[in-house]
Amino acid sequence: MNNLKRVLSLGLTGAMLSGMMLVGASAASKDFTDADEIQNKEAVEVMSTLGVLKGKDTGAFDPAGTVTRAEMAKIICVMRNGGVDPTLGTSSNPVYTDVSNHWARSYIEYCSNLNIIAGQGDGTFNPDGQVTGAAAAKMLLVALGYDSDVFGFTGIDWELSVNLQANDAKLYDGIRSIDTSAGLSRDNVAQMAYNALEAKIMDRSFDKVASSGEISYNYFKSDESFLNKYFDAKIFVGTFEGNHNMGMGAKDEVRLNGRLDTDDGVTAGQLDRNADFPADLDIANIGEEFKVIFKDGKGGVAGKPDKNDTIYGIFNTNAVTVYDITKADLQDAGATNLAKGKIKFNDSLYDVAALAADGDVAIVTNYGAVADVDAGDIDTATSNNQAAGCTAAEFATYINTAVNGLRVRSADRIKFVTDSDSGKIVKAYVETWDYSSVTSLNDKKVQLEGIGSKNLEDVNFIDEVKEDDLVAVATFYGNVAETQIKKAETVQGKVEAKDGTKLRIDGTWYNQAANTEKLSDYDNTMTYTVGNEYKLVLDGGKYYVGGKTVSATVNYAMVLKASQGINDQVKLLKEDGTTTTYTINSDSSIKYGDTVNGVAITASMAESAAVMVKYELVKSGSEVKMSAVDAVTDDVAAGNLHTFNKNTKTLTVYNNTTPTSTLAANDAVAFVYANAKWKVYNPNTIGNVTASNNTKAFYTKDSGKIVAFALTSDSTPTGSGDATAYGYVTGVVYTKDNDDNNVVELSVWDGEETQTVVVDGSTSPAAKGDFIQYTVSSAPIGSGDVTSGSNATVKVKEYDTSRNLVVTTTGKYSVSGELVGGSDTIYKMDKDSKIIGVKVDGTKSSTANAITTYTKISGEDYNNAHIIYEVEDGTPVIKAIFVDEDNNIDGAGNAGATVTVTAAANVTVAANGQTATISTNKTQAIAGETITYTVTVSGNASADGKLTFTAGTNSTVVVDGATVVSGDATAFDGNNVNFDATEGAGAVITFTATVNDPAVDVAAPTFAFTTGHAS
Repeated sequence: MNNLKRVLSLGLTGAMLSGMMLVGASAASKDFTDADEIQNKEAVEVMSTLGVLKGKDTGAFDPAGTVTRAEMAKIICVMRNGGVDPTLGTSSNPVYTDVSNHWARSYIEYCSNLNIIAGQGDGTFNPDGQVTGAAAAKMLLVALGYDSDVFGFTGIDWELSVNLQANDAKLYDGIRSIDTSAGLSRDNVAQMAYNALEAKIMDRSFDKVASSGEISYNYFKSDESFLNKYFDAKIFVGTFEGNHNMGMGAKDEVRLNGRLDTDDGVTAGQLDRNADFPADLDIANIGEEFKVIFKDGKGGVAGKPDKNDTIYGIFNTNAVTVYDITKADLQDAGATNLAKGKIKFNDSLYDVAALAADGDVAIVTNYGAVADVDAGDIDTATSNNQAAGCTAAEFATYINTAVNGLRVRSADRIKFVTDSDSGKIVKAYVETWDYSSVTSLNDKKVQLEGIGSKNLEDVNFIDEVKEDDLVAVATFYGNVAETQIKKAETVQGKVEAKDGTKLRIDGTWYNQAANTEKLSDYDNTMTYTVGNEYKLVLDGGKYYVGGKTVSATVNYAMVLKASQGINDQVKLLKEDGTTTTYTINSDSSIKYGDTVNGVAITASMAESAAVMVKYELVKSGSEVKMSAVDAVTDDVAAGNLHTFNKNTKTLTVYNNTTPTSTLAANDAVAFVYANAKWKVYNPNTIGNVTASNNTKAFYTKDSGKIVAFALTSDSTPTGSGDATAYGYVTGVVYTKDNDDNNVVELSVWDGEETQTVVVDGSTSPAAKGDFIQYTVSSAPIGSGDVTSGSNATVKVKEYDTSRNLVVTTTGKYSVSGELVGGSDTIYKMDKDSKIIGVKVDGTKSSTANAITTYTKISGEDYNNAHIIYEVEDGTPVIKAIFVDEDNNIDGAGNAGATVTVTAAANVTVAANGQTATISTNKTQAIAGETITYTVTVSGNASADGKLTFTAGTNSTVVVDGATVVSGDATAFDGNNVNFDATEGAGAVITFTATVNDPAVDVAAPTFAFTTGHAS
């Protein structure tokens, strides 16, 4: 009984119940003024409906208020009398000394007489004291037939015994966190009493020993519950199958298929019983399990609820798992999973069940308004190999197959119902909605576009609607049809981007729905153009069922070819660089055979003589309406040529000898014919264009600026795209475009994804492994739009992120990691600088998009980055830096060859009495590297003298490279150190030399003590 979900309003009108008796002794919990504060809503609902609990005079329930011992006595008394407040007397002498004038004396003495309550042990009852959780549980247990003495409810440890039995009887279900020694709230008393309704009565039997006459009692739980015994009520548990509108039961009735909770589930007639009774049960709960608390009335069928019975409540048991999803949530499960009887939605797999009989209903659409799909239908539509029923794999496959209308883009509801034992899906309830508009509405009928007229008595308006409203419409039920109408959502705005059938408006993506629309002003097959404004009719806020154009951007194109036939056609080069052939609409201002700006639109027109037009797509994008734009021709003799200036963004056209210059709009488009082909350009990035002599210039203006123009030129302009991009070429493919022209497709890694760059011609401007800069364009670009730019392959010495500087070096690294020689170059990074990770070994992309300083690899000294840069104000600014994840961008670099360094020999006793021990700091070095020799002197000089250092072969003494580290001595130059007489003992001196030839070993140097100072 605990944790049940109330789904029936217990305050139903008599007309709705049509004869069903309903206890109305108390308001339903939702009617209390403090209903939001009630935690145990179901318990309060039932106990108030049964007349056991009442609210306060203020209309509140006061769920947090504490129940007194006297109030608990009354609750027990009313429960024992089936929800009726009985007429009671009182004893001649009060049972307790403190209740003689108390309002609850009769209830207290009633319970005391049944040993349900006991006093305080001093002759008092303390009626206004708080009843604790354990005390309330004891009262309920004794009311259920538990003997206080037998079950240990007396004595010092009575509370332990009570809690043991109360847990066993599930009296604490739903309130297990209470302190049983503390006062009990009205909310929790309701839950405990509610739990007691379904608890079994404790019964007893006795045995008599014949020889002694001794009688012994045996206690046991009966099959009868408190609800059965004292309220004469029953619980019917069953699946909600449908209602009268679906052909089940009489008007206003619903049907549950199930049994009494006391049935054993085995005896014939106790299973699968249909119970039809009046109730306002929401059809959304179909397929779920419910409990009906009822009392058989006169007439009708005993043991199941019907119109003659008293219904105390209907509650969802939550025993059946249901999955409420949309059709669009279904995903392709794949052949392997389908074979295992699994379907997929919301990224998880779910098992479906096999259905045993052909007539087992599997899919119910619009609650019977559409013919059910049963197991036999599924077998026929799939494998068609079952004698009866269908397999789980067939059921899963049917659901997964899009043509069956379930796994489609739609917000229509699917409710999957599972078997409570296996957890497998056994049935699907599907709603299908169409879209229409309200063409008229009065007090009798509503007219729906494309659907027809509906009597209002047969319509359920989910939302308030008015004429001209866009609506979603569904017909529910197969027996008494009812039209459901709700307002449709819409969205209006410019299409910012397209991806197949997906449209982005105001940052939100919408995909095309599978639902049907019956709207003459909206088209579910129209072609949407980026930049145009549309109004979409939405399905579930995520999908669109149709749209109409609100405002369209004027489109421009070049008419390249024309053809005549059943449908006259033209081939257009559009602003996005694509070419498409359209049927000429009958309302087009330009038709086949017309002459436009001196050119006949016929099959014989040359592409070089193409004309520019304004155009609009109609008939879902299959037909085109065109109109002419202005065109002028320059003067042959004067040689005044049309031009576009890239710096001023100005188009200058000559009408004969008269020039007119006009600024191009920021979003203008340019068409240029060069090298026997028309191409589309962005005036913001295009280079200068000079038209050929004696050619037309087409142009059109808006708000005084050029929005589109077309020129014929002798040379292809540079900068044909919208921007310059950078990347690493990972692949080259030679192919043809849709017009059978040769093109090269470059796979270019830009650090985030691989772009396909299409280049005109049959010769590739780049090879696999090249670092390039290229022009971004939706149309094929020219080979001149792909270059290597100003570039350098480098070793990164330092990356100063605080100042955005990259320092590179040409120096060599020694074996010990010391940088030798070379010079540094400093590059500037800015916000537009691209860092692109690559893996040169294998010519692959890499996500290691971070600048790293040089790291030696296997003893070699490789370059680790490639830079494309531009010099700005005398400083090279990085446009793109390509960083190899292996720190080896070229496999060559400036590797430093090593030579062997021979150590110096120690100096034995010299003429002046001194000796020296000499160490060398390295055994190998590279050209330009420094070698350090450390000399430790023993003994003082007998007279003034010096120590002279002579570098070995293939090394040169470093000028001023001699250093006295410690002791008495004076460095003279790089070769000599002086000692005064009696000085030198313990002195430490270093001498340095650099390696000369990278291919010759360094011989040992010599050291000599001689008399006399170096001078």
